[in-house]
Amino acid sequence: FGLSIAAEWVTVYYIRYADSSLEEATLMMSLRTLFGAGLATLLFSRLAQHYSMSIQNINFLVPAVFTIPGVAFAYIENNTPQHKSIMYSAAFAGSFFQYSFNGPMTAVMMQAIRPELRGRAFSAWLAIQRIFDMVGPLAAGIASD
Repeated sequence: FGLSIAAEWVTVYYIRYADSSLEEATLMMSLRTLFGAGLATLLFSRLAQHYSMSIQNINFLVPAVFTIPGVAFAYIENNTPQHKSIMYSAAFAGSFFQYSFNGPMTAVMMQAIRPELRGRAFSAWLAIQRIFDMVGPLAAGIASD
C-alpha cells in the first residue's frame, strides 16, 4: 500500500516541485525502491541474524531504531526540492532505512508460523499486500482531493 502511494506521489512531487522530467522522476523512484528494498532487506536481516543470540527481540529492535533516520531523511527530501542533489541523496538514504523492517519481520513470521501453515500464511499476506497495492493510488487520489 505504501509503496504504490510512494510511487505515484513521489514521482509527481519530483516533477512538480523539483523540475524533474518524467523520465528522471521515474528513474529516481525506481532506483530508490530497488536500492532500498534490495540492499536494506539483505543488510538488516543479516544484522538481526548476527545479534539474535545476544540481544533479545532484535527483530523488533532493528526496525524500531532504523526507521527513525528514515523519517529524518524523508523530512530532508521533502523540504529541499530546490536542491536536487540533496533531495535525491536524502531519498536514497531514507528509502534504505525505511525498508529496514523487511528482513527481521519476515524472520519473525517464519518463526511464529507453524511449518505446515507457512505457505498459506505467506500466500494470504501477499494477496492482501497486492490488493492494497491496487487500491493505494486510488486512495491517495481520493485523500488528496
